[in-house]
Amino acid sequence: MLEALVYVSAANPEISDSDVEDILEVAKRNNFADQLTGALIFTGTLFVQLLEGNPRNLDQRMRSIVLDDRHSAVIALARGSITQRQFPSWSMAYRAMDGLTADRLHAQVGWDNSVKKLLDTIPYQHSINSLTTIFESILDELQH
Repeated sequence: MLEALVYVSAANPEISDSDVEDILEVAKRNNFADQLTGALIFTGTLFVQLLEGNPRNLDQRMRSIVLDDRHSAVIALARGSITQRQFPSWSMAYRAMDGLTADRLHAQVGWDNSVKKLLDTIPYQHSINSLTTIFESILDELQH
């Protein structure tokens, strides 16, 4: 059985480029070992990540993510069964964004950037399919 999970979190205001590079390096290594795939988007203030894999491995990864002090307010937006992986070749695809594209992502996931919290109505409002579509469109947009 495969599941996909999308979460959002607030980056620690003190996060550096080397912190983000370390997150990616560790994620790639650990995700490969645990047969997890996915993508991470970083806006400078916000992390949004989609992870795919075995439910037990997803639970284990989320426990470690929640304990990472480089971000806070980790909230799962959606989780559900999938029939195939959207990112089968990527232990961790990554894109950084800023400007209007980041503002668009903030609006789509319901992030209130000025107070660094998710709106109360956001959890489970999105289906895993709609959030996967958001990820694909943003990643495609950033590549062009």
